[in-house]
Amino acid sequence: MMMDNTSARLGIGTSSPARALDIVKTIASGAIEGIKIEVNHSSSTSAGILDFVHTQFDARFRIQSIAGAAGANPTLSFIVRSTTAMSILQSGNVNIGSTTTDAGFRLDVNGTARFKDTGSNSSVIIDYATGGYIRVNDASLGEAIRLRAERKSVV
Repeated sequence: MMMDNTSARLGIGTSSPARALDIVKTIASGAIEGIKIEVNHSSSTSAGILDFVHTQFDARFRIQSIAGAAGANPTLSFIVRSTTAMSILQSGNVNIGSTTTDAGFRLDVNGTARFKDTGSNSSVIIDYATGGYIRVNDASLGEAIRLRAERKSVV
């Protein structure tokens, strides 16, 4: 470990840290290594938190791992300022812009979503916010198909 008090940098595995915390480890080809952050709690709910903060611009980003009693329903969340932007649930389901515990969908998006093939420039857009429609664009044909739900009154 190397502490550079002049520039307030801590190096682990390096004698010349380039950042506030610089961790370097040389590993053999094919080996797997990483960084482990472990938080031990005695309460029924536990969380591990990694915060990225830029105080001048009030930019706060958090990666948070939280689990209920005995490790039930672990969730990995990505939080911007104080809003959960995305969560990955134990089931593998992903919530974006939603704090629903588990809606039963592989991907649950609160807002407009676009799925785009960058190779062909074709896309599928699902837009619930501005009228509720699904649009399929095929750039090679220069066409779009739009499906919109409409309420019909029965006489």
